[in-house]
Amino acid sequence: PSGGTVVVYLSEDTSQKMVTVPNLTGMTLAQVNAAAASAGINVSLSGILRDSSGAVSYRQSIAEGQKVESGTIVTVDFRYNDNTE
Repeated sequence: PSGGTVVVYLSEDTSQKMVTVPNLTGMTLAQVNAAAASAGINVSLSGILRDSSGAVSYRQSIAEGQKVESGTIVTVDFRYNDNTE
């Protein structure tokens, strides 16, 4: 229903495992997704269009090396090779 809330339970274990945020910069979309999945975090993508070819990550919302709960969302910003910062 409109305005409803969806709650997703990933497991019955209520304790959260702590994981280390990897470096997610300088990567393609596929590399970011693989690194995030391997680390046990989720990513939110910013600055990327439907066609991700040529897009490279350049910034992440939680610094590499930080300990976070498994499943934490890290925002990763992308830009295309022809863009400058």
